Order: sequence, then structure tokens, then C-alpha cells
Amino acid sequence: MPLPMQTAQLALPPAPTPVECGEAPASHTVFWTVVAGVTVFIVGQMIQRWLIDPVNDLRALILKIADTLIYECPMILSARSLTFRTEDTDRVERALRAHASALRVRGFAFPWTARFLIAVRFIRLPSKASLERAAQRLMWLSNSFRAHGTSDQQIDAALRAIESNLGLPHTETG
Repeated sequence: MPLPMQTAQLALPPAPTPVECGEAPASHTVFWTVVAGVTVFIVGQMIQRWLIDPVNDLRALILKIADTLIYECPMILSARSLTFRTEDTDRVERALRAHASALRVRGFAFPWTARFLIAVRFIRLPSKASLERAAQRLMWLSNSFRAHGTSDQQIDAALRAIESNLGLPHTETG
């Protein structure tokens, strides 16, 4: 006959609490994890809004200017020989003027400090002075649609100045 099973109660000491082990309570660990996550998110958003977005906007504008210069090159080169104005010349003149003003505004979007200038060279962006010179030449090109004393060499020099200041390849004009 089998013996009845006796249940033995073993007396185990209670499990140590986190405070006894020298660790923070679980609620504190969760709190600091959330704080760290929120801080990383906020710093990431600041970097994106103040550095990455303006850099991408400037690059997009430079590509838009390059597109306009390439697409409208025949109209720009014939600006001095036009004796009458058309919708096309007005459109090109407005586009060049809009690009010049947008380029000037983008130049103010960056904190042009010594540390940022190092980043500008790393990212390969034009300097503030180059942006200003390119904007001046774009404005000059826009005004050349109204000036009748503009030579082909002056227009070609303006195009080359814009391209070199913005780091664009030279557009063939002939």
C-alpha cells in the first residue's frame, strides 16, 4: 500500500526587492527611458528642421535654377536681340527674378557660423557670398530682357558666373 504523500512546506526567503539590490524601481527605469527617447526625438527634429530641411530646400532650388538655365537657354541668349516682348520672355524674366529672390532668402536660412561653415564644406554647399553673387547675376539676367545694350559675351559671362557660384556644370550656349 502506498504511503500517503506528505506535502512539505519549504520555507524560502522572500525575493529581494529592486531597492534592496541597489537598482531603481521599475517605474523609475521606465520614466528615464521615456525621457531619453523624447529627448532624442526632440533633438532629431531640431536637427532636421534647422539643418537638413534648409539644406534640402537649397539643393532643390539650385537644381530648379539649373533646370531653368538649361531649358530656357535659347530664350536667355536671344534676350538682347528681341525687339518686342512676348509671353515667353515675360515668363523667363519672372522665373529668373523669382530664382534670384529665393536664392537670397535661402542664404539667410543658415546660421553662417564657423562651425556651420565646416559643415557647408562637408555637405558641398555654396558659401553665402557665392549665393549672393549668383542671385545678383540672376537678377542681372532678368533685367537684360529689358536692356537693349547687352552683348552675347555679357550674357554668357553671367551664365558662367551663376553656374560656377552654384557649383553647376557649364551649360553649352552655342
